[in-house]
Amino acid sequence: MSEAAPHQRKLDARIKRRDLDRWLASRLAPPAQRARLIAVYAAVYEIAKTAEKTQEARVGAIRLAWWRETIAGVGEGRLRAHPAAEALAAAHAATPLPLAAFEAMIDARAQDFEAAPFQSWSEQSIYVDATAGGVFRLALAALEISASDAFIRDAGRAWGLTGLLRARTFWAERGRRLIPVEARDAEAAARLMANTAQAAYVQARASARALASEAMPAIAYLSLVPRYLSAANPPSLLSRQLRILGASLWGRI
Repeated sequence: MSEAAPHQRKLDARIKRRDLDRWLASRLAPPAQRARLIAVYAAVYEIAKTAEKTQEARVGAIRLAWWRETIAGVGEGRLRAHPAAEALAAAHAATPLPLAAFEAMIDARAQDFEAAPFQSWSEQSIYVDATAGGVFRLALAALEISASDAFIRDAGRAWGLTGLLRARTFWAERGRRLIPVEARDAEAAARLMANTAQAAYVQARASARALASEAMPAIAYLSLVPRYLSAANPPSLLSRQLRILGASLWGRI
């Protein structure tokens, strides 16, 4: 057993707990590619959970700055003693990743400490492009798959807007508004977000036909968007597993 194996298992278990849909899709990849996906998702999770760790913007900014320096170190061959950082460095050494996507993600996550992070619809789109869109860009790169910017944008908006809608109640209870301030009617705005997510999903689904089948471990979970948008309750684990497996078998998200 390699020395890295215990750390890899811990990261894998963490993503299974915290990001189950991406974890389920990653099972479709061979071991080496799966390890690179988990490394990307582990770093993404560490950056994203900053707002869950603290609601103080100053403390959050320090944590995000640490990750900004860590990502820069990955690109320059300077390693920090952190399991997710070490795994990401190994993944980047095996298959160069577009680390600028992490930079944009960190910039966007600075908004997570604002009670109303989006003043306009365009600000919300920029945030989703940098966060959910950035994850698709990094995950596909980890699998050495080329994808168009249009696919990454549509996939990111479909998944990202769906995620904001799913998290809306959770963050509202903590005093955060994920609907743009310029939207006067929150319920009408939520419906518009759902319609926009569905339209982006349809576009991404069409564009995905041009991707190699090896892309499925990085994108198959996108097939869950219609279920999340239409169901009053989250789909069961079994239905999610079957949907992701079906996407892989049929080659369609």
